[in-house]
Amino acid sequence: MMIETSEVRFTGDFFFSLGSDAIVEEPAEMVSYICEKAQSILKLYQNENK
Repeated sequence: MMIETSEVRFTGDFFFSLGSDAIVEEPAEMVSYICEKAQSILKLYQNENK
């Protein structure tokens, strides 16, 4: 599947919403975007439990 650079965030949000049912391997920009979103959410929950 080819993804336009301008669509990385939109498409990344879609795949992020699938959780562990989808694995994105490329493009690297989308992988980084999804990782940043996951880390952001993880921080919210880690800080809540302290």
